[in-house]
Amino acid sequence: MWRIFDELEGLWFSFTLVPSSTGLSIVSPYMEFDDFAVRRQPLLKPYFASRPRNANSARAEDGGLFYVKLSDVSSPTPTVEGKVLPEGNVGCFGYGAGNAMATMDGLNVAGGRPANFLDGGGGANRVNAKLAVETLNRDPAVKAIFVNTFGGITRTDIVSQGIIDAVKDDKIEKPIVVRLKGTGSEEAAKVLKNSGLEFAFHDDFNAAAAHAVKAANQGHL
Repeated sequence: MWRIFDELEGLWFSFTLVPSSTGLSIVSPYMEFDDFAVRRQPLLKPYFASRPRNANSARAEDGGLFYVKLSDVSSPTPTVEGKVLPEGNVGCFGYGAGNAMATMDGLNVAGGRPANFLDGGGGANRVNAKLAVETLNRDPAVKAIFVNTFGGITRTDIVSQGIIDAVKDDKIEKPIVVRLKGTGSEEAAKVLKNSGLEFAFHDDFNAAAAHAVKAANQGHL
């Protein structure tokens, strides 16, 4: 059992030891596996295929995005004291796990709460940028969308095209705040500005995060 747990990237392994006349017996073994490991561990596919998935989350994951929904308007998050925490209402997206987590931290510092974790993965392109923005739009907890990406290898002008595609195809009306820095950022700003669509574009990260929180709370840019 340990070999299965170790080789298939298990997250949780529990069992009960019951004394017997011959020693100890293992009863009720239970293992939980990382759903992100499925891409590397084909043996896990039947395990996860049999489990119910949220349609929006499934669409994102099948498209290669690393997406974790954090807010559920139908089931608020209680605290130890019995109080209910305000649900996150800013949908955020970036490329790279570090960037995605920093984006979430920035929203918290600005007084808001992220509704999700969403990492576009290692290869930014127009298709997965579009899918990411559509995923955020289709989450009822999200009241504003914050796209924050730094372009090294990532070409932010291509990301901007994906954002525009999503707004047009998904008929997005939620406010969108964008911060794209690095490779292609000047062209990205021009593409967004000339699209005829409404975006808030920032160079400064803190200003962008604060604007996203404000937009989520007031419902417009």
